Amino acid sequence: MKRVLIEFIRIAASSLLIAIAVNIFFSQHSLAPGGLTGLAIIISNFLQLPTSLVTLSITGPLLICSAIFLGRGFGIKVLFAALMSPFLISQVPHLSIPYITDNIYVCAVLGACCVGTAIGNCLQVGAATGGTDTLSLLIQKVLKGVPLRVIMFCIDGSIILFSGLLTKNLMTSILSGGSLLIIITIVSFMTKNTSEGGITNG
Repeated sequence: MKRVLIEFIRIAASSLLIAIAVNIFFSQHSLAPGGLTGLAIIISNFLQLPTSLVTLSITGPLLICSAIFLGRGFGIKVLFAALMSPFLISQVPHLSIPYITDNIYVCAVLGACCVGTAIGNCLQVGAATGGTDTLSLLIQKVLKGVPLRVIMFCIDGSIILFSGLLTKNLMTSILSGGSLLIIITIVSFMTKNTSEGGITNG
């Protein structure tokens, strides 16, 4: 019971890191470093909808598939993360920090560090954030032997490319790509001593 409680606390902490990354570092500069969160930022900016609502809407199918193909225990953890992230995104204020949030380069790096740590932390406890890490794990069930980081890079890279075509902002796309590389590097470092993705309990 204590282990399970710690796992859910860590998942909640990951959701908080994602909320901080979205509201404080990414949103105001329209950075979208891949991920369903990045896609949600794009959609919310174009449709003028709350990022939290968009995030919740596009994670629904992933929750069902993760429970079916990756196990009920994993599905419950992903459900918890998928509910916590949009809730915390709606609660964390959009803070303006002098010399930090007004600098797009600093935001790209700090936001990536938050997201990378959040994903790595979830994978370490046999969970996922409910974003493209979950989708990547599902794809890995089919493409056995392909490293998780490679699948994540392909999916998130496609989202960045898509966002670049929509926004027609080359600098934003380049910085989003840089953020993605930081995220993938952190995730790989945090999960290098675990089974691929840290999913061991089905």
